[in-house]
Amino acid sequence: MTIYAAASFINFIGSLVLAGGILIYNYKKPLYLKLAMVNIAIAVWAFGYWMWQTSIDYNSALFWTQILTIGSAMIPTGFFIWVTEYLNETKRYRIILILSILSAFVFSTLSFSGHMIVGLRSIAGFSFWPIPGVLYHLFLAFHFVGLMMFGFYRLLANAKNMHGVEHQRLLIVVGGMIFGFVCGLTNFPLWYGINLPPVGNFLIIIYPLTLSYAILRYRFLDIRLIAEEVVLNFIRYALLHIFFIIVVTAYSIYLNEAVNVVGYVFFSGLAAFIITVVGNGVNHSLQNIVTRRLFKIIPAEIRLRRLQSAIAQTVELSQLFDTLQASFKIHMKTESAVLVLSSFNKFTSTPLIFASEDSPNYSDLGKIASVFSNYDDIVLYDELKGIHKDIRRSKDLEIGNEELADILSNNGIYVVVPIPAKNSVNNILCLGAKQHFGVYTTQDISILEGLRLHLSTVLENSLLYEHEKQFNAELQKRVAEATSELRSAYNELKNIDKMKDYIIDITSHELRTPATIVKSYLWLILDGRKGDITPQQKVAIERAYHSNDHLLQLITDMLDIARIEKGKLELNLSEFDLNKTVIEIIEELLPLARDKHIGLNVEDTEDGDLIINGDKDKVTEVVMNLVNNAIKYTKKGYVKVSIKKEDKFAIVNVSDTGVGISEADQARLFTKFFRTEQTLVEVPSAGGTGLGLYITKALLNLMGGSISLESTLNQGTTFTVRIPLSQQVK
Repeated sequence: MTIYAAASFINFIGSLVLAGGILIYNYKKPLYLKLAMVNIAIAVWAFGYWMWQTSIDYNSALFWTQILTIGSAMIPTGFFIWVTEYLNETKRYRIILILSILSAFVFSTLSFSGHMIVGLRSIAGFSFWPIPGVLYHLFLAFHFVGLMMFGFYRLLANAKNMHGVEHQRLLIVVGGMIFGFVCGLTNFPLWYGINLPPVGNFLIIIYPLTLSYAILRYRFLDIRLIAEEVVLNFIRYALLHIFFIIVVTAYSIYLNEAVNVVGYVFFSGLAAFIITVVGNGVNHSLQNIVTRRLFKIIPAEIRLRRLQSAIAQTVELSQLFDTLQASFKIHMKTESAVLVLSSFNKFTSTPLIFASEDSPNYSDLGKIASVFSNYDDIVLYDELKGIHKDIRRSKDLEIGNEELADILSNNGIYVVVPIPAKNSVNNILCLGAKQHFGVYTTQDISILEGLRLHLSTVLENSLLYEHEKQFNAELQKRVAEATSELRSAYNELKNIDKMKDYIIDITSHELRTPATIVKSYLWLILDGRKGDITPQQKVAIERAYHSNDHLLQLITDMLDIARIEKGKLELNLSEFDLNKTVIEIIEELLPLARDKHIGLNVEDTEDGDLIINGDKDKVTEVVMNLVNNAIKYTKKGYVKVSIKKEDKFAIVNVSDTGVGISEADQARLFTKFFRTEQTLVEVPSAGGTGLGLYITKALLNLMGGSISLESTLNQGTTFTVRIPLSQQVK
């Protein structure tokens, strides 16, 4: 049956070439190695089948039948080993794997005994067809059919949890494997005397073809480039094989020699195989020399680094797109590109689109961007066509893959690259056709995979820069508007300031003068110079006198603050004796201390005169304010003033045994209108405006001096004042 021999020979060559191509691509990776083992096992079986069908004597046919049985034992074991590797289930089915390997070894060893093959017989036109032994029934039921069926079950069970291209390509591969398996089963009815020829042998070639299709169309196992070479070599081999058979047969007929079909098929096939393999190696070497030396074709890793380097040096969005487009044209030979930035404006859903001037009219970019907004895989148009339930993972997307493929085609888009965006929907990079009718290879997809995360970071920086530019432009606009408003407000404030000066002058003359006159008359009445008054009248007049005095102090303080903040307070320099000035202050405030039954005295004064060249009135106001405060907030004990000279400063210490000041209040003590909580609670009758210490510090700053304090609650306070011996007008 020469026709069955030819079919087996084609199956042998197809499986062997496919196995060789896989091993050439990556023999170190277990997944590829185990898939190559499956194809080698099929090649062993097909080779044995071919030699069996071309045998002309009993012993040769029996030997090659035993060889194909070894191949039959290797196929299910190799297949199941590959399935567990592909599904990452090696540990889970470790025991079954070990048993399948032992089973394959045992049945292969016993294939040369009568337990597997009893002998050969003539049936259904075949001169030598094997008769199964006792163990062959066990081998067929459990090892061959059982193991293959369990492997198919595991693949189909896992296919339910896969999506998109991964799901589709696995179904194609499994479908081809099942089809080849079913076709192979047509060999067994004749073993058991059933008159059904092995017609399925002609279709076993469907398995390597479907595997090649999955590799080419759906990048199965990511070996598209090598698969192209495998298919090309297979076609080259088939053409050479047919050509050699025709030539040899024609030559034999021409010489009137007998045609040896079996020999011609064998030797022409061997010659074609050698020429294909050797020629492929020579072509590969020549291709490396031509592409690397002559045409300077750059490897993928170098192209990726250059793309990354090019876009990393650009910040402006428009310049970034121009660089990106130019780099793609150079390194990936693309005709056009478009960049859709969905994350450009966080406040609107309108994306920012960058497209080259010679790009097609992209009319459906908004729809494409919405479809791929949350999709993470790179999509090729030729892979999308015909795949269902891949992109549409959300019920909100009312578009099928067939319609999406048509949209991509109508817009001239061949590759869609989703670019992750931080805390936002994906940005989208769309690439048009390749120059000179080229195709996007696995190498191109690998470059895009390596580039898109880098591009994501670059885009994030560019968007931040763009937002900052917009913010700065808006800020400059608002600053200009605010400057105009401020200028207007400044002019208005100048007018208000003039009015303030006017009010201060009015206050100085119109309020202070009458208050001073009232104070004078009240003093005359209290002194008895206007006649006798009753005790009740005296109490009322004393209250009026003190209230008027408080009003005068408030007016004075407010005027001092206005002058201080306006910078109009000046020093009137003259020489005076600080010791004498402090004693005068003590004598003036002594009646107030006696009324409260507390001590007031001066201690540790410098011997002789302590001459200061400064503003006597302001020094007096400072010391007066501190001593007056000490008397107010001391309920019992004493107030003590000491004076000493230290370098170029006179040091005045005012100590009391009063209510004290907490650490929290000390930080705010010299601010306007501040009064400590302790004084409000312990000495509510002391009054005060909360301006005295603020003015005191301001006056000392004007004179070039300073003030500090030490205080303990309910134990007392010591203020230390440093007054320059020689002051200068600022």
